[in-house]
Amino acid sequence: MQQAREGDLNAFSRLVREYEHRIYGLCLRLLKHPEDAKDAAQETFLKVFRRIGDFRGESGFSTWLYRITVNTCTDFARKRKRETGRKAVLNDEHETWTERLPDREPLPEAVVVREDMKRALLRAIDSLPDKYRIPLVLHVQQGLSYQETAEVLGLSVQTTATRIHRAKEKLRKHPVFAMEGGSVI
Repeated sequence: MQQAREGDLNAFSRLVREYEHRIYGLCLRLLKHPEDAKDAAQETFLKVFRRIGDFRGESGFSTWLYRITVNTCTDFARKRKRETGRKAVLNDEHETWTERLPDREPLPEAVVVREDMKRALLRAIDSLPDKYRIPLVLHVQQGLSYQETAEVLGLSVQTTATRIHRAKEKLRKHPVFAMEGGSVI
């Protein structure tokens, strides 16, 4: 990080390689469209490159990077909404963190049901208001702690924990999962 701050392009390239998949995955979950996610991830790294000298180290680099990513995606979504007047649709081929859920049932019928549940979960998460969806994605998908998520979003830890809890409650009460006993996440 220090080398990148001092202008070492190779060091910056190493940072990009280390974080590019996580940043793209976050952009994809927030924007729900692969092309938009690629553009937003690229824009994020451009902003980081331009501002790396401003990084003061008051928080971790990844926290700073995630904050830039969330802000970039928020701006990108507003711009896209103004341009198209519609919400982007998630391409099921690019489901990220839910693909890592283990398949415990080898029967083909169980696999089909599981895939349907994954898609239903993604749709339910996508239907959450941003104030609940974004903290949930940062915490569950990206693996950030409550403290790190709070820093990224500029919120208190208590507010962050409350929003994540409410997001999970909303998912448990979602009509699709209410029938299954409410244990989604």
